[in-house]
Amino acid sequence: MRKKILIIALFVGLFVIMVLGIPYIAKTLDEARKGATKGNRAAILAAVSIYYSENNGKRPVNLDALIPKYIEQIPEEPISKSNKNVTRFDGTGGWYDNPEMLEIKANVKGNVQ
Repeated sequence: MRKKILIIALFVGLFVIMVLGIPYIAKTLDEARKGATKGNRAAILAAVSIYYSENNGKRPVNLDALIPKYIEQIPEEPISKSNKNVTRFDGTGGWYDNPEMLEIKANVKGNVQ
């Protein structure tokens, strides 16, 4: 009888730990993706800066113009797991590149920048 109570208490304890721990793990993973997105954005901005300085102050027409001389490949945007680049922000993932405003950011909803 004591063993059954001990086993039940053990399972209840594990269940409580899981219920309390899952949101923490999800939050930690989300923060890691945001950090990786910021790092990948910084790599793109560094490549744009080098392009700009080597091309008499001209900005690349799009991010693909950076490949392969300034950056090996456009890094993945980790939240959506996409490296596409678009010129209209639509929140579908990848990178939003606005040449007129000199703006590059993750093409995802929410505050990542």
